[in-house]
Amino acid sequence: DSADDDAALRLTELWYQRRFLADRLALVVGKIDLTGACGHHENAFDANAAANDACLQFLSSAFVNNIAVDWPDDNGPALALWAYPHDLLHAGIAVADADGDWNDVADHTFLMLQLEFRPKLADLQGNYRVYGWINNKDHPTVRDENDTGHAGYGLGASCDQALTDHLTAFVRYGWQRQDVYRFDHAWSAGFLVS
Repeated sequence: DSADDDAALRLTELWYQRRFLADRLALVVGKIDLTGACGHHENAFDANAAANDACLQFLSSAFVNNIAVDWPDDNGPALALWAYPHDLLHAGIAVADADGDWNDVADHTFLMLQLEFRPKLADLQGNYRVYGWINNKDHPTVRDENDTGHAGYGLGASCDQALTDHLTAFVRYGWQRQDVYRFDHAWSAGFLVS
């Protein structure tokens, strides 16, 4: 999913994580892929056990993460704080450079808040996430590209539930501001057979 025609060698991620309060809080800072789209699902936003891995599960961005989220342009400077008050409940908040360009990192920010509920049904793991986001880059409206200066925002959900030891179902839904983006709703669903 991250392949392109640029032959330059790039550092995709470089971050530091520190856990506090008996592992109930985690702070992550650095060059971060907020989506965890290459297999590291802990501390990832819009994560999904069946549809989040660009290295092993899907090549298409439409299935790797919610296409109704205006993610930062690149993995740039970011800070994320995660709380694990209970094994069933996780919460995270992230602030990132929406441009992902390391220039004036505070001029355009991306902010995301996620709540995750992690129940086991008949001893089979489920993960149910809801989140909201704001991208403060200057966006034009869909009707008038000269009408700029608008922020993008939206809501989403990403759920996966193991049905058997070898079958996991997933569904993902997103909504985004319709006067700024060309589409306002997106969803995907499917199964992972392992």
